[in-house]
This record gives sequence, structure tokens and C-alpha cells, in this order.
Amino acid sequence: MHGFIQDAKGRKFAKSTDNAVYPEEVINKYGVDTLRFYFIGGANPAEDLNYNDSDVKVKFRNLGVLWNLENYLVNYADTSLLKKKVKTGTEEKYILSKLNRTIKEVTEAFDDYRLNEIPRMVENLFLSLSREYIQMTRNKMDEDPDTVLLTVYSALLNILKLIAPICPFITEKIYLEMKSKFKLKEESIHLFGWPEYERKLIDKKLEEKFELMNNVIQEALAQREKSGYGVRWPLPLLEIQAEQNLKDVGEIIKNQANVKKIKFSKGKFSVLLDTKITKELEQEGYLREVIRRVQALRKSNKLEVKDRIKLVVNSDYDLKIFEKELKDKVGASSIAFNGKSLKSSVKENIRGKVFELSLQKI
Repeated sequence: MHGFIQDAKGRKFAKSTDNAVYPEEVINKYGVDTLRFYFIGGANPAEDLNYNDSDVKVKFRNLGVLWNLENYLVNYADTSLLKKKVKTGTEEKYILSKLNRTIKEVTEAFDDYRLNEIPRMVENLFLSLSREYIQMTRNKMDEDPDTVLLTVYSALLNILKLIAPICPFITEKIYLEMKSKFKLKEESIHLFGWPEYERKLIDKKLEEKFELMNNVIQEALAQREKSGYGVRWPLPLLEIQAEQNLKDVGEIIKNQANVKKIKFSKGKFSVLLDTKITKELEQEGYLREVIRRVQALRKSNKLEVKDRIKLVVNSDYDLKIFEKELKDKVGASSIAFNGKSLKSSVKENIRGKVFELSLQKI
């Protein structure tokens, strides 16, 4: 496919310049599938490829997202997932549109021997599944986890089929994990038929609307960062001005930007975040920060999602009014405020307030 393989500066590999990189070095560091994934998409056919280790590192990290998706699915889904029914919402329509469009485009690229375009197409899809769909359905996971998990399952299985010719080992290992969890019949990802797209599920206008929505969210998050309030701190208002009507995705924007209210208007694109925080919003912000740190403490204790805990929260800052919500979010059967510390504990300073958090598995 390629011309010469050269170094990052476009120089030929040579002993005299000591710039040679051997395939086994890259394979030992990043794996053979990463090398294949990088090389196939790294240059147009017949053009020289300038090898850059930092680019390979990015591909290695991005392929790791596939493992994260599989872990998310296997950890949260039960074995009867495939017998459940999906209630398709706007978020599902979006990612399924992107999935079916990608299947169409990748199939055409393979048929036309445009192999160098395929890694980018599939990569965009699985990064969107992870960074967009899973992020925007965090609240839905509490209310309707089956819909979210079935959507991730369908998308991930088709992604594995699309990228299996390029990354045969990663896709096979991930599939075998899914096969074991969900009792699938095919012995290998490489024994599936090629995926077919459903034209009726492709919605170009919806994808364009979500692209605009993501721009709004990114701008809101950038303004949050400047204000010093992380995304866990609820803020009162987000004002959005755009040519396209975004009201039907308003709830998604509210959840992602973590604001209580959105004001829409038509006009040239602009986003303005109100960062004036009330006492009630401050309390909710501390709650969310405590939840995150308890979850981190659970993880450091190697607890599974199903494991229940006893929790002790010691602090001068009172969060007792959120006891029920805190229990639900961290899997606690009981919470003691300002009680005797348990065996596993951590002391956290959250925006000037000290919290000692300790837990014990029941």
C-alpha cells in the first residue's frame, strides 16, 4: 500500500542517523493490531508514511476504548440482556443512525479498495459511542439500563465486525468475552456475515443537530472550566442562540452541561453560562463531589457494582438531607454522618471543606 516508511521528519531510516524503528519494537510496546491500525490509515496508497511514535500512542489509546466499551457492557449487563426490549429515544436514534451510516460507508470503502479511509471511519464511530452516547445516557442508565446496554451491545458487535479485518486479535478477544457473557452461538467474530445497514435508520439531519448540540456542550464546559466550577456543580442557567432549533435535545444539553434551566433564542451561534451559584446548588455540588470520591474509594477496594457497603461521612458540612440519594448512588445500605470511621477511609478537601469518607463491604 505505502511507499517508503520514514521517520517523523521524513528522513529515510538509516544506521548512520540512528533513526531506524523496527516493527518488533512497536509490536512489543503497542501490539500488532495497533501497528496494523496505524499503518493502514496512516497514509494514502503509494505515498510515503512518516512514522511517528506519538501518533501510534494515540491509536493505541483509542483502541483501548473498545476494551472500555466491552468492560462497561459486561460489568453492567446481566446474561438475559438480549431477551429485553429497547425503548428507542433520541439518543438511541442518533447513535444508530451513525452506526448504520458507518456500515454503509465502510462497506463502500472496502468494495472500492479505499482501505486507508476505514480506520478513521470506524474509530469515529466507537469514540462517539463511548464519549457521546454513553456520556449522554448516564441518567438513563438509572431509569432504563436495558435500553442503553442493548444499544451499546448492538453497536459494539457491529463495530467489531467492521474492524475485524484490520484488528483481528483485539476484536476476537473482545468478542469471546461477549460470547461468554451472553451465550452467543458464533465461535468467532470472523465467522459472522458482513453487517448490513438499514437505510431507514440513517438520519442525516439528526446527526447534524447532535453535532451542533455537542458544540454547545463543549462551549458550556469550556466556560465552566474558566469559572472554576467542575461539571459536577449544577449551575442555574445556560443561554443558547443558534439558527437551528435545539429544544428537542434540551434535556440532553441540561444533563451534559449540568444546568437547571436553558433559554433558547434564534440567531448567530452563541453560548452564555450563568455561574452565579445559590446555597441549594452549592449543596448539590458537594453531594456530587462526595459521590465521585466514594465511587473512587469503592474502586480502590475492588468492589463490584452489586456489592453493598456501610458508609460513614465525617464533615462539618451537612449533607444529611441527601441521605437517600447518596445511598442510591453509591450502593450503601446505611450511612452514618459524623460517626466512627470504618476500616477503609480517605480524607478529601473539596473546595475548602474537609470530608472524611470511610466504607466497609457488607
